[in-house]
Amino acid sequence: MKENKSLFYLIIIIILFFINYKGEKPIDLAIDKSKEFLEKTDMPDQIIKAENDIIVKTNEENKTIEFKQPEEENKVKSNEMATDSGLQPELNVIPKSSLGQKIRVVLNSTNFTSLMHNTVSVTSAGAYYVTIDDNRTECAGGYVFTVKDTDIFDKIFIRPIDINDKIKITSIKRHNVSPEYRGFLEICKKSGFLVIVNQLYLEEYLYAVVPSEMPLSFGLEALKVQAICARTYAIFQMEQNRFRDYNADVDDSVNCQVYNNVPENDLTVQAVNETNSQVITYNEQVIPAYFFSTSCGNTANGEDVWGSRIEYLRAKRQYTGIEFMDFIELIKTNEFNAYDNASPWFRWQVTMPHSVEVLARGQGQNVTRAKINGDIVEGELRIRQALNPDGYTIYKHDGSEMNNYTILPSSFFIVADNTIIGGGNGHGVGLSQYGVKGMIEREYSIENILKHYYPDTELVQYWK
Repeated sequence: MKENKSLFYLIIIIILFFINYKGEKPIDLAIDKSKEFLEKTDMPDQIIKAENDIIVKTNEENKTIEFKQPEEENKVKSNEMATDSGLQPELNVIPKSSLGQKIRVVLNSTNFTSLMHNTVSVTSAGAYYVTIDDNRTECAGGYVFTVKDTDIFDKIFIRPIDINDKIKITSIKRHNVSPEYRGFLEICKKSGFLVIVNQLYLEEYLYAVVPSEMPLSFGLEALKVQAICARTYAIFQMEQNRFRDYNADVDDSVNCQVYNNVPENDLTVQAVNETNSQVITYNEQVIPAYFFSTSCGNTANGEDVWGSRIEYLRAKRQYTGIEFMDFIELIKTNEFNAYDNASPWFRWQVTMPHSVEVLARGQGQNVTRAKINGDIVEGELRIRQALNPDGYTIYKHDGSEMNNYTILPSSFFIVADNTIIGGGNGHGVGLSQYGVKGMIEREYSIENILKHYYPDTELVQYWK
């Protein structure tokens, strides 16, 4: 009987021990990780209050950092992120009816040299959320949050609390200014570096594409044409999925379209809004709406630049009221009723010590094959690269000069001794931006302009 009592008491003691042990809270690694992460940064002398009751603050006297453990029901769970894109649900308060689908843009470093970053620093005029894996913290406006490629984390999401605010990336410069972004930022690691993806609505993306691709001085109607082409080209690029390795649709450089190199403004927002959802299609398919800066008076066939025939990318004359005997006469004529003649690149010339023999031209008279310093070079881009004018002066149509240009402005040229006489700037396929300006000034409608540059296409609403 005594042995049974002893055994009974022993069992009771063991049960009580396990009950007490199970009642202790485990260490929350997500919170611990955020504490380590934020301790590395320079904290401002102000409270940065987290939505989840994690309080990070600096004490005026001893500069200590304090944390409060969040209640379990308030913690941000990983399954609250959208499964396909990482979009945080709160961003969906932006009305979607007119903003279209979302686009993910992987951002280049300063001077567009790399998609890989060593350090990312961000801030915002208003308060913003920083979510490090599962833990979301609210940062005060003006506070600079920094992450390095040596920091340990899976993903970081950064977004403003007020959807009208933007996130500024202070570790990137565009024209010596730190760019600001709508939507939210996602930071992850790739090959030991940091990758930044900006997710936002397509129409908001276009707000900062249009001014980066066309001068504001061209006016509202020309900017509307650019907005339609940019929207069409963006949707086409998204379908190509070229940047899937970065979990993105496009990048922010000339590889796709230049984005936020020049910030949005009221005029570009108006141009995008007034063409909302309009795209160009051929046989009910969104087209790659290629565009370039300036034509010489002709555009080029798609196949004469990239090898593949595309029915709506055809060589066409870009002038009226005059006939030229041949291309030599055209390229030597500076003043005539050409849509592009206001461009400084409408005519140009450069003298270089190269031996150049033109062997073949496309239908629009762009050079497609040449012998350069004894070597046969084929293809528009290769020819322009082989005739790199860096170190030589290019004299332009408006009397200005250009030095240190690293690619021949276009492949529309003739050769006289060592002087290359040319016209236009860019590949010459599709829509000429200066041509649009000239056609608007001649009172062509937007729809007629698009029909001119992309024949047999339709202008349609992509979403209702």
